[in-house]
Amino acid sequence: MRDRHLTRICESVEHLNRLLEDFLSIGKLEEGRSSLSFSDFHIGDFIAELVEEMNLHLRPGQSISVQVDGQIMITSDKRILKNALLNLLSNAVKFSKEGQAIYLISADSPLGKTFQVKDTGIGIPTADLPHIFSTFFRASNVTEIQGTGLGLSLVKRYADLIGGTVTLETEYEKGTSVTLDVPNMNVSS
Repeated sequence: MRDRHLTRICESVEHLNRLLEDFLSIGKLEEGRSSLSFSDFHIGDFIAELVEEMNLHLRPGQSISVQVDGQIMITSDKRILKNALLNLLSNAVKFSKEGQAIYLISADSPLGKTFQVKDTGIGIPTADLPHIFSTFFRASNVTEIQGTGLGLSLVKRYADLIGGTVTLETEYEKGTSVTLDVPNMNVSS
């Protein structure tokens, strides 16, 4: 009984911490106080770090399946890219049932590198799609799932900051695929 209460308290504190971090990120982005720091980094190591961090948040039976194709190095803002992908992975975990796999795929693209996060979760109703990147918007089918409506809005803003694009494909009650296409920047730019 005591352990269960401690677990709930820890989860609540973690949720509040993520909420505050999201609000601070939005504030910094809107005020133009987020600075970019481009560097070269290894895609495989980067993705391994993401998966290791997300493994702590997986629901029972969930797993993250990784596929890395193409160039092994990228030049981008690692912090911004990590925040965007953690938001996407967090959504995939949150909106998928226990026992379902989440897919993280990296491949070369004409722009530079594509990162795709796919799930077989609840999907997004078609009527909600025009608003999906709006701040504080939550789809009509997620009323029973904890969240703030900031995740995809932040991902869009992060993509814009590093010169990338974000696209979403979804099928209600069958899953969602979000693709983040980012340029391979020149460190001197």
